[in-house]
Amino acid sequence: MTKLTDNVKVLGNRFFNYFVVGKREAAVIECGTSAGATLFARQWAGLAEKPDIKYLIAPHSHFDHVCGIPVLKKLFPEARVVASHTAEKIMTREKVVTAMFVNDAEVSRAYVQAGFLEEEPAVPEAGAALNVDLAVGEGDTLEIEAGLGLSILDAPGHTPCS
Repeated sequence: MTKLTDNVKVLGNRFFNYFVVGKREAAVIECGTSAGATLFARQWAGLAEKPDIKYLIAPHSHFDHVCGIPVLKKLFPEARVVASHTAEKIMTREKVVTAMFVNDAEVSRAYVQAGFLEEEPAVPEAGAALNVDLAVGEGDTLEIEAGLGLSILDAPGHTPCS
C-alpha cells in the first residue's frame, strides 16, 4: 500500500492501481479484473486499518475495469457499484458481459502463468454479475464521509463512457 495523501491510499500491482479514497468511510476507484481484484483482496486483508467501503467506482465499461466487480462485491457486500449512465447501459447487455468475462478469464490465466495467483478466480455467469447500483454523470457528487466528496466529471476520450 502507498499513501498518496491523508485521504488517498493506493493498492494493487504493476497492472492495476486501486485508489482507496477516505479514512473512516471510503470509495474504491477501479474495479479491475477478477485476478486483479483477488490480489487487491489479499492486500486489503493485510491492512491494519480498513475504512468502511461505501462505493466501488468503475471508471468505464471495458472488461479490465469492471470484471473485478463480483470479487469486490463479495469483499464489500454493502458497497454500491458506481458507473456512468452510458457504462451502466453497456454493463447490462448479457452478450457483452459474457464476452467481457471471456477476456477476463484470459487475464486470470496470465496471472496464474506469471505466478501472481495459484489458481484462476471463478468466473461468474453473465447477467447480474455487473449490476450498477448508482449511475452518475457530470456534476454529481459522491459523499464519502463528512467533509470529503468526489466530484464526478464526464471525461470521454478513451471511451465514451468514461
